[in-house]
Formats: sequence, structure tokens, C-alpha cells
Amino acid sequence: MNSENLSNLIFTAIDTETSGAYPVGSEIIEYGAIKFNLHGEIARQSFLIKASRPLTAESIAIHHITPEMISQEPLMSARIREIADFLRGTHLLAHHAPFDLGFISFAIEDNGLPALTEDAFCTSLLTRALVPLPEVENHRLQTLAQYFHIPAGQAHRALDDASVCRHLFLQVVERLQKLHPDRPSTLQDLISAQGRRLLWTDYRLQIGLYPWMKSLIEACKLGAHFEIQYQKKTSESETRQIQPLGVVRNPDGDYCSAICSRDGQKKRFYLTKIKDGQILHVK
Repeated sequence: MNSENLSNLIFTAIDTETSGAYPVGSEIIEYGAIKFNLHGEIARQSFLIKASRPLTAESIAIHHITPEMISQEPLMSARIREIADFLRGTHLLAHHAPFDLGFISFAIEDNGLPALTEDAFCTSLLTRALVPLPEVENHRLQTLAQYFHIPAGQAHRALDDASVCRHLFLQVVERLQKLHPDRPSTLQDLISAQGRRLLWTDYRLQIGLYPWMKSLIEACKLGAHFEIQYQKKTSESETRQIQPLGVVRNPDGDYCSAICSRDGQKKRFYLTKIKDGQILHVK
């Protein structure tokens, strides 16, 4: 129930490092999680995960995780049940949570596991509401860690960033409590401060979304070209050929990020405008 006291709830602060920017076309290669309540840490979980496709130089430059570091690790298919079991029954926390939700939700779904159901929370959204500019220079995780004197560890490594997220959330709860000192903070207070609900079901890709979605997911995994019937501004549809890079569920409009065959540029193709689609060939 949304009226439940935050002190009665269990949260899990997580971070993921990935092989690229978009779920389906990219994968989680490092995962870190700390389960806790407002009284202290309960457990933690951390894995390096082997990628099924080559890492890009761009992703390595961000997290410094090399192919050699993950070459002997299990694939996500061998880890996802353990991850899902650890998260189940807790409220997920992450900085820019929709990014992590997209990757984890797809891994859960792609491996045939039951969806998670608890509300998730984003420390970026929460701090924007409760630690507004210009009190802080910006709402990046490392900036906020420095402002609140939280030990940051190694940036862009999953367990260290999850630890920062956990401590940052405790600062959020402290500020939330000051808004109503006469009563304990509740789950609804947290949802209201965030400004929206983040639900696992909003990040599903394969269940009842679009009839062509399975083919689009296959194209992303195979690096195949995909032909779509795409709605123009005039409401008419035209045939377009794209090379999908990944699929993003987004409050401002779900989209496929892809290379357009017309000009070789990376573009967003909004899912509501794709009327049909089929795989053409593997590159």
C-alpha cells in the first residue's frame, strides 16, 4: 500500500554498466546491488557478465571494462534468475533508473521469468525535486556524492555507484521527512516527490506491445536490417529500411534507435508510427 511507512520497506540500490546505450542491441556487462532498509544494509550482489557480442571502444572508454575482464564470466542468461530473485519484493533504486529498468526488464522477460511488480525510484528525479538548483551545480551522481560527502569509490563501476545511490537515497529520505515532521514519510510521499510512478510493466517489450516487436528484437540481436512501414506527418505510411541499434521505452515516446539506410544517420523511429516490420538480412 502507498501509505506504508518507508521505514517498513526494503530497497535495493543498483547500477549497471552496459556494452552500449540501448536495451536489446546492447547488454549488461556489470551489475551491482545493495539491499537495505532505513536501518542498515541487508545484503549485496555484484557480477561481471560476459557479453554475447563484441564491446565497442565507446563503451570501454566509459567504464574501462575490457573484453578480457569478462571473457570467462557467465552470460546474463546464467545470472538473471539470481538477480531477479534478489530484487523481487524490494523497491529498486538507481540514478537515471529508466536506463537500468530497461536493461534488467528485458533480460528478465527474454529469459522467461515473471516480471517484478514493486515501484522503482530514480535518485536523479528525487534529488531534482528535493535538492534543487542552484543548491547543487547539477544532479550527476558524482556531483551529488561530493556535495553530501558520500565516498564515491570508482565512478562507472557498478557496486561503487550502487553504494553512492544508496547513501544518496538516505539523504533524500531525510529531506522528505523535513517536509512533514509531524508524521513518518510514506511510499506515497516518495512517489509524489518523484513526480511519476516507475513501474516494471512500463518497460516490457515483448508482451502485447506490437505484433512486429519479436522480429525487431531479433533484428537487434542479429545486427540485421529491418524494413518498416513508417507513418509520415501526412498520416500516410512509407517503406523505410533501418539497422536497429536498440529499443527504448520512454515516457516521451517509445522508440527504436537505428541507422537510417537513406543517409546513414542514427535516428529515433517512434514505435507508435511503425505500422509493420520485417527482417531483411543479416549484415
